[in-house]
Amino acid sequence: MHLPTPYDGAEHRRRLTVRGATELSAQLLSQAEPPVGQIVEDGLARLRQAIALYREGKTLDDVTAVRLAFDLQIIRIRDEAWLTLETDPATAAALTAMLVDLARHVDDPFLAPVGSLLAVSAWLNGEVGLARRAVATALAVAPSYSMAHLVGHALNHHLPAPRLSAQLPTIEEIDAAMGTPHAGWLRPLQWLLAVYLESHG
Repeated sequence: MHLPTPYDGAEHRRRLTVRGATELSAQLLSQAEPPVGQIVEDGLARLRQAIALYREGKTLDDVTAVRLAFDLQIIRIRDEAWLTLETDPATAAALTAMLVDLARHVDDPFLAPVGSLLAVSAWLNGEVGLARRAVATALAVAPSYSMAHLVGHALNHHLPAPRLSAQLPTIEEIDAAMGTPHAGWLRPLQWLLAVYLESHG
């Protein structure tokens, strides 16, 4: 795995991200109580379909890549991606390839989860230097992003990746701890969409 090279279609990337952010923000604001459970299920389905696509050697279209970058702002979806990196090598490789594409095709403000997940992938593959650079990329976008700090802290203390992996909860434990989906799950995404659109209005 290598950190993605700069994408030369920056303006195209920005236009797609603005359009996707505008549409999703309007959708979330159109209802007094967005259907959080359905939104999360749809995001998880998109994630799983994308992984299957990359396992077949195919790639995402730009619009779906942007939407997946939005999905990963939701912690429940991001954490499933994290645990997926801990599964069989073929599935983890497919997810990593997808994340590299997201990093190339999505505007910077939405890249903290992507960079953090790429850091985990590199770390699990023994590429510590690459993992550190991915953490730095995530923190440059979102200095307070907790997953990036967690992975960075583990790297700084030379913690072997399997040791942290052994402490990760299962999906069932995550679901039990998080409880029933509620509006709070969407707040980080809604806040980021609002800030992004305000700066690109």
